[in-house]
Amino acid sequence: MIPVDRQLANSDIFKVCKVCEEKPVNHKPVNHKPVNPSALPMDIKRLLLTILTVLCVSITGLSLVSSLNETQIQSRLELYQTNLLLRVVGLDSDRPVPPEIMDVSIDSIGQAVRAGFGQSSAFEQALNAYQTFRKSAQATVDTFSDRLDNPDNTITAEELFTLQTEIQQQTQVIAEVDIRIGLLLAAEGDRDRAQNQWNSLVPDRFTLKNALTQPATDPLDRVGQTAGIASVLWRDDTGDVLTQTLGRNAETVPPQLQELDGWFEDVAIARWFTLTDQTDALATLKASANTQANRTALKLSTVNLIPIIGLLIGTGLLIFLMIQRLVQKSQAILALNSTESWSVPWSSETILQVFVVGFFFVGQLITPVIISATTGAAGINRATLTGLPKASLILLGYGLLSIPGLWVLRYSIREYWPLAKPWFDYSFRDRWFRWGIGGYGVALPLVVGISLVNQYLWQGRGGSNPILGIILENRDPWAIAAFFLTASIAAPLFEETLFRGFLLPSLTRYLSPWGAVVVSALEFAIAHLSLSEVLPLPVLGIVLGGVYLRTRTLVVPILLHGLWNSGTLISLLVLSNGGI
Repeated sequence: MIPVDRQLANSDIFKVCKVCEEKPVNHKPVNHKPVNPSALPMDIKRLLLTILTVLCVSITGLSLVSSLNETQIQSRLELYQTNLLLRVVGLDSDRPVPPEIMDVSIDSIGQAVRAGFGQSSAFEQALNAYQTFRKSAQATVDTFSDRLDNPDNTITAEELFTLQTEIQQQTQVIAEVDIRIGLLLAAEGDRDRAQNQWNSLVPDRFTLKNALTQPATDPLDRVGQTAGIASVLWRDDTGDVLTQTLGRNAETVPPQLQELDGWFEDVAIARWFTLTDQTDALATLKASANTQANRTALKLSTVNLIPIIGLLIGTGLLIFLMIQRLVQKSQAILALNSTESWSVPWSSETILQVFVVGFFFVGQLITPVIISATTGAAGINRATLTGLPKASLILLGYGLLSIPGLWVLRYSIREYWPLAKPWFDYSFRDRWFRWGIGGYGVALPLVVGISLVNQYLWQGRGGSNPILGIILENRDPWAIAAFFLTASIAAPLFEETLFRGFLLPSLTRYLSPWGAVVVSALEFAIAHLSLSEVLPLPVLGIVLGGVYLRTRTLVVPILLHGLWNSGTLISLLVLSNGGI
């Protein structure tokens, strides 16, 4: 028989913990993590993490500040909407815009775009839109030129080439905008201001005859010839001089005018036909313009119908949810699961590691370097890529961002795997489809409302997601498919897993569930690196976090996110044939 004192000595309460060396008395069992002999010492790891955090915060801040001088995609979309509106007005000075062309259209962030209700207001709106866009584009050129003239030691040859290309493209766009501003002023009868708008573009020693017989091949020179022709057409002393000077050539429409688009092309060619006394051609042009005006009116009505219905339904749903929350309190839809936190086994250090190393460091520093080095070694100049090659490179870049980011996430929480539900739950349950559609409806009026304020604050500046501008320049169906794959599938899967699947629940260790929703939404917005999105995207992020908080399945925010991005791309494609 073993003595009592030996029994006590061998019992669990007298065994000293070899890991933490706690006294046996009242020692509570500890779930010690396995020791990884190959892991970095904790002090070195924390030092590296601190350095990377400061670096990533600095880069993020600089990116946000630099985006202030970039043009919003909204400015370009407003021009498209304006051009379609001018098409509806047509060449008939008494033609009103049909009342079914409502004042709502959805752009990249749900911005409401104004629409006029007659030719006078349409001209005023168009002139304001083009002048605002020109101001933003000029600010972008000034910023790029300053950086090109004062390069730092870190700028690469490819970045210098990209800056030069961007300056050339923006300068070309500004010149085209100036021509259109002049045409709007001339159509309103303000010929002096129109001439001033064109004069700076007209090449030295310009003659109408040379422009017709020797069209320029350089894009900027060709724009200058277009400005010169417009200047001749709206001079007070033009009259029958065109016919006397050009003879038979007067019947030939200058190719430079035919390169204008939509209403601007029609009004310039109509002026040519009027001055050269081509009555039949002018009548045919007006008939064609009226037919196009009716088609465009139907198109605008159709395009605006879905957002209008969505806004009405979303507003009604939002009002219902708020009233229900006041009446039913804890039993309301918005209150369900709103106080239940996740069981978070890791600390803030793990959260920082995932986002600083996996998202910002890999995504903002390593991925661009890898892509630049790879394309450079292959002799590919990314600045000259268009269509499917450019779309494929963007998709590849997103893969290089998301795959390592998800690997860092998995590596950082490997010690706690497998996690209990609802962590990273992708199950199709709890009426997931209804929640996704309903969340989209609720987000629509909220984002539209905050976007109106946002547009007023930034006045067309603050940058946008660069992929949106690239989409506007492409018509290749395969390229468009690649863009949809990136924006509507890959991005929602990766971003919702990271921001809603990991960050939001992790923050509930330190914040209330709704506090975690708000903070994760702010981080979601900042990660897009555009000042113009710092207000609208948190609102969308709060809705995404809210539906996840309620359903606890990532399928719902992924669906909502995918619907939002898809709606944005469809709006871009529909409106983008409206102009520059």
